[in-house]
Amino acid sequence: MKHSYFISDLHLSETQPELTALFVDFMQNLAPQAERLYILGDLFDFWIGDDEQSTLIQQVKDLIKSVSEQGVQCYFSAR
Repeated sequence: MKHSYFISDLHLSETQPELTALFVDFMQNLAPQAERLYILGDLFDFWIGDDEQSTLIQQVKDLIKSVSEQGVQCYFSAR
């Protein structure tokens, strides 16, 4: 039976590589086993503008895309 994962308010930042490494591990190893992934609250520790781009943002986008392409339904809710 597949299940859902909920993650909330991670506040990912390039200044906290340990947290980013845990998120990457989760997205590569656990999230693909789920039916649904809910990402709630603040995923990043900064406000992202339309033109904002960084290595971290691209890495997270790629991870979410990969999980989604593996059939996991991804949902987002933030302020």
